[in-house]
Amino acid sequence: MKFLPPVCLVLSLIFVAPLWGDSVLAWPIFRGTPAQTAASTTSIADKLDVLWSFYAGDGVEATPVHDGKTVFLGTLDGKFHAVNLADGKLVWTVKTGPIRAAACILADLVVVGDADGKVVAFEKAKGAIKWTLDTMGEISGGANTDGTSILLGTHDNSLYCLDPLGKVRWKFPMEGPFYGTPAIAHGKTFAAGCDSTLHIIDIESGKEVASVALNGQTGASASILGDKLYVGTMSKEVQAIQIKQAKADWTFSPEVRPAEFRASASVTQELVIIGARDKRVHALDAVTGKPRWSFLTGGWVDGSPVIAAKKVIAPSLDGNLYVLGLEKGELLQKVVLDGPIAGSVGLAGNRVLVASDRKDEKGGTLFLLGEK
Repeated sequence: MKFLPPVCLVLSLIFVAPLWGDSVLAWPIFRGTPAQTAASTTSIADKLDVLWSFYAGDGVEATPVHDGKTVFLGTLDGKFHAVNLADGKLVWTVKTGPIRAAACILADLVVVGDADGKVVAFEKAKGAIKWTLDTMGEISGGANTDGTSILLGTHDNSLYCLDPLGKVRWKFPMEGPFYGTPAIAHGKTFAAGCDSTLHIIDIESGKEVASVALNGQTGASASILGDKLYVGTMSKEVQAIQIKQAKADWTFSPEVRPAEFRASASVTQELVIIGARDKRVHALDAVTGKPRWSFLTGGWVDGSPVIAAKKVIAPSLDGNLYVLGLEKGELLQKVVLDGPIAGSVGLAGNRVLVASDRKDEKGGTLFLLGEK
């Protein structure tokens, strides 16, 4: 029997154990899992109420993550917060550079990149800085992990692979900045950025094993389910890629007023749910790419929706969080927040974490929504 070292063992428990259920389970990465699918089988409450709110500071574009006990969120005014999931009370705050990216939880560490180009690893319990790495390029996308490596892209036109101690294992050059979070599946990482190319890279060696030309630059993360990958582009398209063949399967572009896709997709075997700058949430057939339904919000949908059982939870820059029926896209609830929602949604069991990006003396707010 092969024994895992302590860090690997802890991470294997996080990612191999079911992430969904009735208890408060982890959402440790942007989009919840390394494959970035953001689809849960757990139902949320029929009516979402504000259970608590936490004023986070000016400029909140990042997505909250949590380990079942503590929520971690950075802000553009250069603060990284740890907040108690149970009651919304501050656990600790550390001064950083401006943060747009979601953090990534790895065992007893929480890792985040800032707009000054630094990757910082904090000790979860008290916020002590364990290590830093200066990449010399702005970091606007979240870090991801397979349990033994940390992967993130930067605006120095590179994708980095780090070990849990912050040492660079390899650095993959790209022809343009990288905005999203690299997806992980099948022992590989999948990175699409401003070079209009999907790079498929072996995590162990750092070597590119295949690439797929996209029809435009990408500011979102790819989402993987099985042998298919789904990604939206700034050329107003959503593309499905067959991973084994490294080729496009289908391409979708809205017929009426097509706009850029800056959000990441949430996927099931049947549907691909994705927001766009046409102010709509789009539901596409996962097999054919044909549109099933779309829902019009009052603002750009740059934040990424999530699926919770038979519901879609979608943020909008109009300041509302929309709960829609998964099958037909009907409006089930509109939760009015105190400012535009620039980041994506996270789940905490049957509850919802979301942050507003209010620009006033109080700044943005982190909310936990659920049944009172």
